[in-house]
Amino acid sequence: MKFSRKEFIKTSALLGGGILIQGNKLLSSLTLDDSRFKTIRKNYGVFTQQGGTIGYYINDDALVVIDSQFPDSAKNLMDGLREKTSRKIDILFNTHHHGDHTSGNSYLKPFCGKIVAQENVPVLQRTRNMKPGEEDKIVTADTTFKEEYKADLSSEKITAFHIVPAHTGGDSVIHFENANIAHLGDLVFNRVFPWFNLADQGSFKSWVTYLEKIHERFDNDTVFICGHAQGVELGQTTIRKPDILVMRDYISAILDYTQKKVDAGKSEDETADVSEIPGVKGFKANWENAMQRNIREAYKELKGKK
Repeated sequence: MKFSRKEFIKTSALLGGGILIQGNKLLSSLTLDDSRFKTIRKNYGVFTQQGGTIGYYINDDALVVIDSQFPDSAKNLMDGLREKTSRKIDILFNTHHHGDHTSGNSYLKPFCGKIVAQENVPVLQRTRNMKPGEEDKIVTADTTFKEEYKADLSSEKITAFHIVPAHTGGDSVIHFENANIAHLGDLVFNRVFPWFNLADQGSFKSWVTYLEKIHERFDNDTVFICGHAQGVELGQTTIRKPDILVMRDYISAILDYTQKKVDAGKSEDETADVSEIPGVKGFKANWENAMQRNIREAYKELKGKK
Protein backbone atom coordinates (compact mmCIF):
# COMPACT_ATOMS: atom_id res chain seq x y z
CA MET A 1 0.00 0.00 0.00
CA LYS A 2 1.37 3.38 -1.02
CA PHE A 3 1.59 6.17 1.54
CA SER A 4 0.64 9.43 -0.11
CA ARG A 5 1.94 12.87 0.74
CA LYS A 6 -1.63 13.78 1.68
CA GLU A 7 -1.75 10.91 4.17
CA PHE A 8 1.60 11.93 5.64
CA ILE A 9 0.53 15.55 6.20
CA LYS A 10 -2.65 14.31 7.84
CA THR A 11 -0.64 11.97 10.05
CA SER A 12 2.05 14.50 10.90
CA ALA A 13 -0.60 16.98 11.95
CA LEU A 14 -1.39 14.54 14.74
CA LEU A 15 2.18 13.97 15.77
CA GLY A 16 3.59 15.88 18.71
CA GLY A 17 7.17 14.64 19.15
CA GLY A 18 5.80 11.10 19.19
CA ILE A 19 2.51 11.76 21.03
CA LEU A 20 -0.67 11.31 19.01
CA ILE A 21 -3.30 14.00 19.39
CA GLN A 22 -6.70 12.61 18.49
CA GLY A 23 -8.92 14.87 16.42
CA ASN A 24 -9.43 18.50 15.59
CA LYS A 25 -11.81 19.08 18.50
CA LEU A 26 -9.13 18.25 21.03
CA LEU A 27 -6.54 20.18 19.05
CA SER A 28 -8.67 23.33 19.03
CA SER A 29 -9.18 23.09 22.78
CA LEU A 30 -5.48 22.99 23.58
CA THR A 31 -4.08 25.98 25.43
CA LEU A 32 -0.47 26.85 26.03
CA ASP A 33 1.14 24.46 28.46
CA ASP A 34 4.55 25.52 29.76
CA SER A 35 5.59 21.87 29.84
CA ARG A 36 5.90 22.13 26.07
CA PHE A 37 8.89 24.38 26.63
CA LYS A 38 11.89 22.46 27.95
CA THR A 39 15.29 23.96 28.68
CA ILE A 40 18.30 22.11 27.29
CA ARG A 41 21.00 24.51 28.45
CA LYS A 42 20.74 28.09 29.65
CA ASN A 43 18.95 30.21 27.00
CA TYR A 44 18.35 27.14 24.79
CA GLY A 45 15.32 24.92 24.68
CA VAL A 46 12.79 22.94 22.70
CA PHE A 47 9.08 23.33 22.10
CA THR A 48 6.87 20.33 21.29
CA GLN A 49 3.23 20.24 20.29
CA GLN A 50 2.59 19.03 16.75
CA GLY A 51 5.01 17.66 14.20
CA GLY A 52 8.74 18.34 14.22
CA THR A 53 10.50 19.49 17.37
CA ILE A 54 11.17 23.23 17.49
CA GLY A 55 14.45 24.52 18.91
CA TYR A 56 15.00 28.05 20.19
CA TYR A 57 17.68 30.39 21.54
CA ILE A 58 16.77 33.43 23.65
CA ASN A 59 19.19 36.13 24.77
CA ASP A 60 19.36 39.92 24.97
CA ASP A 61 21.06 40.03 21.56
CA ALA A 62 18.88 37.62 19.61
CA LEU A 63 15.92 35.28 19.36
CA VAL A 64 16.47 32.34 17.04
CA VAL A 65 13.91 29.64 16.24
CA ILE A 66 14.40 26.40 14.33
CA ASP A 67 11.36 25.01 12.50
CA SER A 68 7.78 26.17 12.84
CA GLN A 69 5.41 23.15 12.98
CA PHE A 70 1.84 24.29 12.09
CA PRO A 71 0.08 27.67 12.37
CA ASP A 72 -1.84 26.73 15.57
CA SER A 73 1.22 25.43 17.39
CA ALA A 74 3.38 28.26 16.00
CA LYS A 75 0.97 30.68 17.68
CA ASN A 76 1.35 28.82 20.97
CA LEU A 77 5.12 28.91 20.52
CA MET A 78 5.06 32.66 19.94
CA ASP A 79 2.72 33.27 22.88
CA GLY A 80 5.14 31.40 25.12
CA LEU A 81 8.19 33.19 23.74
CA ARG A 82 6.53 36.55 24.41
CA GLU A 83 6.51 35.62 28.09
CA LYS A 84 10.27 35.13 27.92
CA THR A 85 11.36 38.02 25.68
CA SER A 86 10.03 41.09 23.90
CA ARG A 87 12.27 40.52 20.88
CA LYS A 88 11.02 39.53 17.46
CA ILE A 89 12.53 36.43 15.93
CA ASP A 90 15.83 37.46 14.39
CA ILE A 91 16.26 34.23 12.41
CA LEU A 92 13.82 31.41 11.74
CA PHE A 93 15.56 28.36 10.29
CA ASN A 94 13.75 25.61 8.37
CA THR A 95 15.67 22.33 8.58
CA HIS A 96 13.79 20.92 5.55
CA HIS A 97 10.56 21.39 3.59
CA HIS A 98 8.06 19.01 5.21
CA GLY A 99 4.82 20.62 6.29
CA ASP A 100 5.15 19.68 9.95
CA HIS A 101 8.35 21.79 10.03
CA THR A 102 7.38 24.71 7.77
CA SER A 103 3.60 25.25 7.82
CA GLY A 104 3.95 27.53 10.83
CA ASN A 105 6.04 29.91 8.70
CA SER A 106 2.80 31.57 7.66
CA TYR A 107 2.04 32.54 11.25
CA LEU A 108 5.60 33.43 12.29
CA LYS A 109 6.55 35.45 9.19
CA PRO A 110 5.36 38.84 10.61
CA PHE A 111 7.50 38.25 13.70
CA CYS A 112 10.66 37.30 11.77
CA GLY A 113 13.63 39.28 10.57
CA LYS A 114 14.48 36.53 8.10
CA ILE A 115 13.71 32.90 7.30
CA VAL A 116 16.74 30.80 6.36
CA ALA A 117 16.92 27.39 4.68
CA GLN A 118 19.01 25.33 2.32
CA GLU A 119 18.33 26.36 -1.28
CA ASN A 120 16.33 23.23 -2.16
CA VAL A 121 13.83 23.77 0.66
CA PRO A 122 11.69 26.53 -0.95
CA VAL A 123 11.63 24.58 -4.22
CA LEU A 124 10.45 21.43 -2.47
CA GLN A 125 7.89 23.38 -0.45
CA ARG A 126 6.32 24.61 -3.68
CA THR A 127 6.47 21.30 -5.54
CA ARG A 128 5.71 18.88 -2.69
CA ASN A 129 3.63 20.86 -0.16
CA MET A 130 1.54 23.18 -2.28
CA LYS A 131 -2.08 22.38 -3.07
CA PRO A 132 -4.07 24.20 -5.79
CA GLY A 133 -5.79 27.24 -4.34
CA GLU A 134 -3.63 27.25 -1.21
CA GLU A 135 -0.57 28.98 -2.60
CA ASP A 136 -0.82 31.75 0.00
CA LYS A 137 -0.29 29.22 2.78
CA ILE A 138 3.22 28.39 1.56
CA VAL A 139 5.73 30.78 3.11
CA THR A 140 9.29 29.99 2.09
CA ALA A 141 12.72 31.16 3.21
CA ASP A 142 13.83 34.57 1.98
CA THR A 143 17.49 33.71 2.61
CA THR A 144 18.98 30.48 1.26
CA PHE A 145 22.36 28.76 1.13
CA LYS A 146 23.84 25.86 -0.78
CA GLU A 147 26.30 24.28 1.65
CA GLU A 148 26.76 26.59 4.64
CA TYR A 149 25.28 29.65 6.33
CA LYS A 150 26.81 31.49 9.29
CA ALA A 151 25.33 33.97 11.77
CA ASP A 152 27.66 35.73 14.20
CA LEU A 153 25.68 37.02 17.16
CA SER A 154 27.29 38.88 20.04
CA SER A 155 27.04 35.89 22.39
CA GLU A 156 26.61 32.98 19.99
CA LYS A 157 27.82 31.74 16.63
CA ILE A 158 25.52 29.68 14.47
CA THR A 159 26.46 27.48 11.54
CA ALA A 160 23.85 25.84 9.33
CA PHE A 161 25.15 23.26 6.89
CA HIS A 162 23.95 20.80 4.28
CA ILE A 163 26.01 17.84 3.09
CA VAL A 164 24.08 15.50 0.77
CA PRO A 165 20.47 14.45 0.09
CA ALA A 166 19.21 12.29 2.94
CA HIS A 167 15.76 12.45 4.55
CA THR A 168 15.01 14.99 1.81
CA GLY A 169 16.98 16.91 -0.78
CA GLY A 170 17.46 19.92 1.50
CA ASP A 171 18.22 18.77 5.04
CA SER A 172 20.39 21.05 7.12
CA VAL A 173 21.89 20.89 10.60
CA ILE A 174 21.78 24.05 12.71
CA HIS A 175 24.67 24.26 15.18
CA PHE A 176 24.87 26.70 18.08
CA GLU A 177 28.63 26.60 18.43
CA ASN A 178 29.15 28.16 21.86
CA ALA A 179 26.46 26.06 23.53
CA ASN A 180 27.36 23.04 21.38
CA ILE A 181 23.75 22.25 20.55
CA ALA A 182 22.84 20.97 17.08
CA HIS A 183 19.33 20.71 15.65
CA LEU A 184 19.19 17.79 13.23
CA GLY A 185 15.68 18.26 11.89
CA ASP A 186 14.48 14.88 10.65
CA LEU A 187 17.93 13.46 9.99
CA VAL A 188 17.25 11.50 13.18
CA PHE A 189 13.93 10.00 14.18
CA ASN A 190 14.85 8.80 17.67
CA ARG A 191 13.86 5.11 17.79
CA VAL A 192 11.00 5.82 15.39
CA PHE A 193 10.70 4.46 11.85
CA PRO A 194 11.35 7.54 9.69
CA TRP A 195 9.23 9.08 6.98
CA PHE A 196 11.06 8.73 3.67
CA ASN A 197 9.95 9.29 0.10
CA LEU A 198 12.22 9.36 -2.94
CA ALA A 199 9.98 12.05 -4.43
CA ASP A 200 11.30 14.38 -1.71
CA GLN A 201 14.71 14.02 -3.44
CA GLY A 202 16.09 12.06 -0.52
CA SER A 203 18.37 9.05 -0.53
CA PHE A 204 18.74 6.25 1.99
CA LYS A 205 22.26 5.60 0.71
CA SER A 206 23.52 9.13 1.23
CA TRP A 207 21.53 9.49 4.46
CA VAL A 208 23.97 6.96 5.91
CA THR A 209 26.85 9.16 4.73
CA TYR A 210 25.26 12.30 6.21
CA LEU A 211 24.86 10.67 9.63
CA GLU A 212 28.46 9.42 9.60
CA LYS A 213 29.69 12.92 8.75
CA ILE A 214 27.66 14.36 11.63
CA HIS A 215 29.09 11.76 13.99
CA GLU A 216 32.62 12.69 12.92
CA ARG A 217 32.02 16.42 13.15
CA PHE A 218 30.70 16.69 16.72
CA ASP A 219 32.04 15.69 20.11
CA ASN A 220 30.66 13.83 23.12
CA ASP A 221 29.46 17.06 24.75
CA THR A 222 27.15 17.95 21.88
CA VAL A 223 23.43 17.85 22.58
CA PHE A 224 21.39 17.04 19.49
CA ILE A 225 17.75 17.94 18.90
CA CYS A 226 15.91 15.43 16.72
CA GLY A 227 12.73 16.06 14.79
CA HIS A 228 10.71 13.12 16.13
CA ALA A 229 10.97 10.67 19.00
CA GLN A 230 9.04 7.96 20.79
CA GLY A 231 7.96 10.30 23.58
CA VAL A 232 8.71 13.80 24.76
CA GLU A 233 7.95 12.85 28.37
CA LEU A 234 11.25 10.96 28.47
CA GLY A 235 13.22 13.82 26.98
CA GLN A 236 13.75 11.77 23.85
CA THR A 237 13.70 14.79 21.54
CA THR A 238 17.28 15.44 22.69
CA ILE A 239 19.93 12.82 22.06
CA ARG A 240 23.67 12.27 22.27
CA LYS A 241 26.37 11.22 19.83
CA PRO A 242 25.85 7.42 20.05
CA ASP A 243 22.20 7.87 19.04
CA ILE A 244 23.35 9.19 15.66
CA LEU A 245 24.75 5.75 14.88
CA VAL A 246 21.56 4.03 16.03
CA MET A 247 19.75 5.88 13.26
CA ARG A 248 22.52 5.10 10.79
CA ASP A 249 22.44 1.42 11.68
CA TYR A 250 18.68 1.29 11.13
CA ILE A 251 18.97 2.75 7.64
CA SER A 252 21.91 0.45 6.87
CA ALA A 253 19.87 -2.55 8.03
CA ILE A 254 16.97 -1.55 5.76
CA LEU A 255 19.34 -1.22 2.81
CA ASP A 256 21.14 -4.50 3.56
CA TYR A 257 17.90 -6.44 3.93
CA THR A 258 16.38 -4.94 0.80
CA GLN A 259 19.51 -5.44 -1.30
CA LYS A 260 19.51 -9.16 -0.46
CA LYS A 261 15.90 -9.43 -1.61
CA VAL A 262 16.66 -7.52 -4.80
CA ASP A 263 19.64 -9.78 -5.50
CA ALA A 264 17.37 -12.80 -4.97
CA GLY A 265 14.93 -11.46 -7.57
CA LYS A 266 12.13 -10.73 -5.10
CA SER A 267 9.40 -8.24 -5.99
CA GLU A 268 8.68 -5.07 -4.03
CA ASP A 269 5.60 -6.66 -2.46
CA GLU A 270 7.51 -9.78 -1.48
CA THR A 271 10.31 -7.70 0.01
CA ALA A 272 7.95 -5.54 2.06
CA ASP A 273 6.03 -8.55 3.38
CA VAL A 274 8.00 -8.80 6.63
CA SER A 275 7.29 -7.98 10.27
CA GLU A 276 10.86 -7.21 11.32
CA ILE A 277 14.33 -6.51 9.96
CA PRO A 278 17.34 -8.45 11.24
CA GLY A 279 19.26 -6.39 13.79
CA VAL A 280 16.56 -3.73 14.23
CA LYS A 281 15.12 -3.57 17.75
CA GLY A 282 13.45 -0.90 19.85
CA PHE A 283 12.00 1.13 16.97
CA LYS A 284 8.38 2.25 17.06
CA ALA A 285 5.91 2.88 14.23
CA ASN A 286 4.12 6.22 14.46
CA TRP A 287 1.96 5.48 11.42
CA GLU A 288 0.62 2.36 9.78
CA ASN A 289 3.15 0.04 8.12
CA ALA A 290 5.94 2.56 8.66
CA MET A 291 8.78 0.04 8.40
CA GLN A 292 7.23 -1.62 5.34
CA ARG A 293 6.98 1.77 3.64
CA ASN A 294 10.67 2.35 4.34
CA ILE A 295 11.39 -0.99 2.67
CA ARG A 296 9.36 -0.05 -0.39
CA GLU A 297 11.26 3.21 -0.82
CA ALA A 298 14.59 1.43 -0.29
CA TYR A 299 13.56 -1.11 -2.93
CA LYS A 300 12.81 1.66 -5.42
CA GLU A 301 16.11 3.41 -4.71
CA LEU A 302 18.12 0.21 -5.09
CA LYS A 303 16.30 -0.61 -8.32
CA GLY A 304 16.94 2.90 -9.64
CA LYS A 305 13.28 3.88 -9.69
CA LYS A 306 11.78 7.27 -8.83
